[in-house]
Amino acid sequence: MMKTIDTVDSATGAANEDEQQALSATRGVRRDRDPEFPYRIGDLAREFDVTLRTLRFYEDKRLLRPKRLGTTRLYSALDRERLQLILKGKKVGFALSEIRRLLSLYDFDSNRFIDADAAQAMFKTQQTEMLRQQKEVDLALQTLASTVAEFESNASTLN
Repeated sequence: MMKTIDTVDSATGAANEDEQQALSATRGVRRDRDPEFPYRIGDLAREFDVTLRTLRFYEDKRLLRPKRLGTTRLYSALDRERLQLILKGKKVGFALSEIRRLLSLYDFDSNRFIDADAAQAMFKTQQTEMLRQQKEVDLALQTLASTVAEFESNASTLN
């Protein structure tokens, strides 16, 4: 397991030699061989097609909790799994508070929801809300189409 630090040399801003070697070892390594090997922020950003700012935002909101090695964020396999669930929640339109609740319902050790009924209810509620919104959007599109048709009809009589 990799040793992490909370402080760095105040004069240089650098971690000690062992920690620097451990950090160097994270560069260019395929993580699919060792799920316990830490991910750098750029690794997760590329894998999930998100910005570094997005990952920092989730950290600020305490949805992700990377370890620190000097100024470098190191994400665990658990952080990676949490990010997957966060992004799934975001994709289906959950608010941050709902995503936080979803994370609390999930057991990452067994890869399943602790309270599957509560999680299912959350997803069903969101599905119902999105279907309601879809109907509103469909109605708005119909209104737009008929309005555009009126303009086109009127424009042809003016020429």
